[in-house]
Amino acid sequence: CVDRYTAESQSDIVTKTLIKEEHHYPGFMHDLEFMEVEMLGDAHNMATDDDIELLITMRCNNHSVKQCNYTFYVNDSSNQRILQFISQPTKVPNDADIYKIKLKITDHCLACGLYYIALEVGQKDLATAVLNYDHVSNVLSFNINRLHSNPSIGYAVWNRSWGGFYIDEGKKITTELL
Repeated sequence: CVDRYTAESQSDIVTKTLIKEEHHYPGFMHDLEFMEVEMLGDAHNMATDDDIELLITMRCNNHSVKQCNYTFYVNDSSNQRILQFISQPTKVPNDADIYKIKLKITDHCLACGLYYIALEVGQKDLATAVLNYDHVSNVLSFNINRLHSNPSIGYAVWNRSWGGFYIDEGKKITTELL
């Protein structure tokens, strides 16, 4: 069963995508536009505590946009959205039509499984307004198959009914005997 899961998930891994029209969600303004996304590191063999790093090539179609937020979504193998990270406002270079940005996600706590990445760029202030420029879905994928970044510690078992996250209980939960 584990061998079958590993073989299936390894063949589904996408580590680099040249963004085409079919990747873009319709109806967005494209003031800023995704052109290419690449997963850095070993997307086939990741741990729950590994960082996720992306190299993104962007096109600026409207130089009046001075800053933006990048949103990183994770969908599980059944295409259910399970996680979202929104960056702090990030400066957009005003002297370049094409630019690159590195996106780094830490402390994602994803458990064993195959995951797909969707990305969005826009103005995100959830307290006042959201203005999206571009959204691309399921353009990259990766496999979490180790518990810790130490390569000798893998998952012996993970039941999906336990959820999609593993949070090291020593870091997030404490006990006190009274």
